[in-house]
Amino acid sequence: MTLNFQQLDKKQHNRQAFDCGLPPVNKFLKESARKHMDAGVSQTWVAVLEPATDEESLTPIAGYFTLTQSVVKRDELPSGVPPKKFPAYPLSVIKLAWLGVDQQYQGTEARLGESLLLEALDRAYKIFTFSEIGIAVVVDPLTDESDSFFRKYGFQPMTLEFGARRSLYLSLIHISEPTRQAEI
Repeated sequence: MTLNFQQLDKKQHNRQAFDCGLPPVNKFLKESARKHMDAGVSQTWVAVLEPATDEESLTPIAGYFTLTQSVVKRDELPSGVPPKKFPAYPLSVIKLAWLGVDQQYQGTEARLGESLLLEALDRAYKIFTFSEIGIAVVVDPLTDESDSFFRKYGFQPMTLEFGARRSLYLSLIHISEPTRQAEI
């Protein structure tokens, strides 16, 4: 089974069949992801395991993630980040806005969630390297399970709250080119 990452294409990928078990994550992919891409608000990549069976079928989506730009305030950073290091104005971050794995691939040996996260972090690092702007990747976990998942990869809680949980932060320095594979 070969995993391929592709930019979301509504003419190629079957968004309507995707179901990760979380209605907001499903809804974003089905109704908003392409519109946000067209508007330049965010970019969404899909993980594809199997091509469509015939020319008229859409390719099933095994998982997806969305990256966008955002800002955080210095006082929202995790306690281990020295606040005096950063200016008082809003700080640029790359937001991992959405990440979902179709239910049929959750908990399998494929470890699709991990593959999606690593690909998202790799792309975030490339954005950072190209633009030289940004201090971290930030994510807002929707569930306790997703909170634990991100923390396992080094994300730290911020003071910024999102629903019943805190937003999570991973410094772009921790995913720098030489250490990316070793630390993650």
